[in-house]
Amino acid sequence: MPVGIDSQNAAQLTSASRRRSFLQRLTSFFVQLFECYTPDPYILAVGLTILTGMLAALFAPKGSLPTILTGWYAGLFSILAFAFQVLLILVAGYALSTSRPVRSATPGSSLNIVQKVTGQVLPLESMLFTPLNLVTTFVLFVALPLLYCAIQPGDDDVQIANVKE
Repeated sequence: MPVGIDSQNAAQLTSASRRRSFLQRLTSFFVQLFECYTPDPYILAVGLTILTGMLAALFAPKGSLPTILTGWYAGLFSILAFAFQVLLILVAGYALSTSRPVRSATPGSSLNIVQKVTGQVLPLESMLFTPLNLVTTFVLFVALPLLYCAIQPGDDDVQIANVKE
């Protein structure tokens, strides 16, 4: 038992962990499934690189080994800027998710204002599946396609670009 937790609190934690909602159980199932069957990203990248090289050797008209390796080398460094942008997004997202203001949603956190005022922690499903959120989502899924159809230009307004005369 961790330091600072007496037997009554331990019993409450155990009973709270047993009373998981359907959404929590479903999420837990998919997380376990993902962790069991998803390969390491490096292994996946190496395997896909080898598979792509073999397919290029079989199906490309000029699929010689020097051509394939030159194309792979040139392509790798052409996406380097994009790879660094993705890396920056991941690092910034991790820094944001572990920052102090974001940890205000953790039960017992000094920044959890809802728990301070009401004494209760709002579960995720009570915030996401409120009528306001569901109606807004439904309206967006219905209204946006209708709006896009309504603002579509007519046949008279369409101009063809790059007409060769």
